[in-house]
Amino acid sequence: MVRLGAIDGSHRPLLATRLSATRTVEAAVTEALRRRILTGDLGPGTLLLQADLAQQLGTSITPVRSALSELAGEGLVRAEPHHTMSVADPTPEELKEVYELRLLLEPASAATAAALITEDELEAAEQLLRRMEHVDDMGEWSSLNRDFHALLASASGSTRLTQVMLDLLGLSALHIRRISRRDVPGRHASASREHREILAAMRAHDRKRAYRSVLTHLKTSNVVYTAHRNGSRRRPSDSLPHATSRDTARG
Repeated sequence: MVRLGAIDGSHRPLLATRLSATRTVEAAVTEALRRRILTGDLGPGTLLLQADLAQQLGTSITPVRSALSELAGEGLVRAEPHHTMSVADPTPEELKEVYELRLLLEPASAATAAALITEDELEAAEQLLRRMEHVDDMGEWSSLNRDFHALLASASGSTRLTQVMLDLLGLSALHIRRISRRDVPGRHASASREHREILAAMRAHDRKRAYRSVLTHLKTSNVVYTAHRNGSRRRPSDSLPHATSRDTARG
């Protein structure tokens, strides 16, 4: 159980400090709930009762309400009748749209990030990949995968694009989490190689290579997850669309 602990305000006389502490609690609650959703601790369709969540997290209802509102903006939480909320359960049509948007936006974002990414960001990306390569739980892998792609989106320097990407990545993670490795043999290893190629492009600050590597990764993932949704057992390589010259023209 995640517990945030109480905030001791006895040595915080300034209003600005109290407001800062409040925002810190709200951020911590948001991250705790986001993590529980992305790892599957709170599964699709689960009702999110504010009082229960506040008790579990050891905080008041106010930061929980704020967190749920933010997560609703990310598409991870949806409003239900009678002023309640539940964990989102994206439809196949919504997931298809998510990947179509990622194919349009993420390669270009990666190309920009390749030119701007810092050494600290590269090291953080490396640490995420190392954790992904050694984790066994698919829910945790999905959450780390989201963090890796989110870090690269943030490195693009565009606040608006980063927010859009975070929304798309959260919805993608909800679906990826459902897929066990036995459903897509070899995908864990191939995804790791693709992530390593993306990071290598970032280290080289190679915009075109970053664009191509992200595009290839997304196309492969889209084929795998589409096949999974359709109940197909075909191998991803049987129908993987290859990047064309037009695909790689930008960046």
